[in-house]
Amino acid sequence: VATVATATSGVADTEQGLATGLFSMSQQIGITIGIPILSAIAATGSDLLSGIQLAIGINVAAVALTAIVAWIGLRSRTVGLSARTG
Repeated sequence: VATVATATSGVADTEQGLATGLFSMSQQIGITIGIPILSAIAATGSDLLSGIQLAIGINVAAVALTAIVAWIGLRSRTVGLSARTG
């Protein structure tokens, strides 16, 4: 519930349903695609532990990249909003 509230904060009341649906859909698609890819990566290791470590490392890198892209995107959005209101 907290992640949905955070993802939809600042969205107009008339678009809350759309924002929640997009959030849920992107989360489900990420799970559906991410788990098989990371499982395949984990299976490529010379032993199970090294494969899992590689998959976790790739997952951490993907999450960090996503956070950076989101931060840049949200920052430019707030800068644009403050320029229009100020």
